[in-house]
Amino acid sequence: MPFRCGLSFDIRTCSANVFTAAIELTREDPSTWVATAATDPQLVGAVPVRALAMLLAGEDPDHNVVVPPTLVTHDMLFTSDVKNMEELS
Repeated sequence: MPFRCGLSFDIRTCSANVFTAAIELTREDPSTWVATAATDPQLVGAVPVRALAMLLAGEDPDHNVVVPPTLVTHDMLFTSDVKNMEELS
């Protein structure tokens, strides 16, 4: 947390996972955290199970099974009034 360490706001922070603490840091105003990438945790569990079911049924789920990420930004959190993980979905 650069601001809390007395460093400049010229440092921008992005993360590769979303969690309530990251949402709280990103919502701080001013904040050095500008964005985080996220995937839907339920989808992360459901997609491989669905792919396995397809394989067992003799279908081809494709070589790559992708769960697309979403970019969660400072502005998006304020516009949607998201304060925690529950409100994000």
